[in-house]
Amino acid sequence: MVRKAIALFVLLGLVLSVGAVSAKSASDCTEVKRSEFLDSRHAFDISAAMVKNAQMDAVIEAAQENGADASGLESIKDEVNEKFGGIGTETRAMYSATMGEIKGLLQQFRETARAMGELDGKASEVQAKIQEKVEGIQAEADSLKEDAKGNARSIALGIFDFHICIAEARIETISNRGLETAESTAALDAVTAKRAGLEAALDTEDRAEIKAANEEIKDLWKGLRSAFSGAVKKKADEYQEKVMGRTQEAIDKLKGAGVDTSALEGSYAKIGEKFSEINELADAGNRAGAITARQELRTMLQEAAQEIRGMFQSYRESKAAGSATSAGASDDTSGEDETPDGGSSGDSGDSGSGSEGSGNGSEDSGQGGAQE
Repeated sequence: MVRKAIALFVLLGLVLSVGAVSAKSASDCTEVKRSEFLDSRHAFDISAAMVKNAQMDAVIEAAQENGADASGLESIKDEVNEKFGGIGTETRAMYSATMGEIKGLLQQFRETARAMGELDGKASEVQAKIQEKVEGIQAEADSLKEDAKGNARSIALGIFDFHICIAEARIETISNRGLETAESTAALDAVTAKRAGLEAALDTEDRAEIKAANEEIKDLWKGLRSAFSGAVKKKADEYQEKVMGRTQEAIDKLKGAGVDTSALEGSYAKIGEKFSEINELADAGNRAGAITARQELRTMLQEAAQEIRGMFQSYRESKAAGSATSAGASDDTSGEDETPDGGSSGDSGDSGSGSEGSGNGSEDSGQGGAQE
């Protein structure tokens, strides 16, 4: 009985940890390095910076030719270039914030230029100068942009393939742990089938098509994650039922033997509550909370296993001590009276045998659990 409960606690621990793919099972997946993505993104930024600099240089030059003080424009331009130059390994949020600041500075530059009286009525002159400056760097900027587009296409497909590979490794992992994979495999096949559509959308360079393809794939990924969660939850529910059932059996057996099980029953109730908490957190999509709750459950299961083991051990020792005391008392009485009470001795012997039988029964049951 004890070993059965302990074995089930260990197995449940495996189920609870199945969410992570082991490094070994995912080792064949080639990850698109963050540096490659950043290099491609940076190339786009450099191309944009080249064009913006040419435009600002044209406006500053026009302002100076018309006798305006362009120091304010030059200061804004320097700040814009400083922001562009600082773009590197930022997180997505930091990058978006930086690009937002650049956009604000460019707007400030335009407003400052428009406020210059020296440039009133000079719009066509300024526009011609902007066109001239941009044409001077356009070929280089376009070449850089085309290279970045090609890299971005390869990176997008590489990221897609990497996640497909990780999903395949995860399916293999949960399959090796005895979990159902039919639904997960079907969901992954649906995602994989969308690669051609993503590739075609990237080839068009049409933002609307690329966005539509990505949204479709995103929805399918959600379905795959749901399939993974369903497989894990199903297996966890099965083990939960076994763990709770075996623990209740242990409580009933100990209680039937006259052992105080109030503390164990309290642990049993708390384990049931923790199972419910994990399910609620998982259903709510609170991944971090569910992970923390699983860790707490593992500790509770370990403590409960030790508690059960200790109670059975104490019970066996108590019975063995009781049998020895009973046998000793019978011998002393026989010595004093010099008239052995065969009936009394026989009763004690039967009681002792019963205790040993009960103990062996527990051990046999435990071996069955270990074999499971």
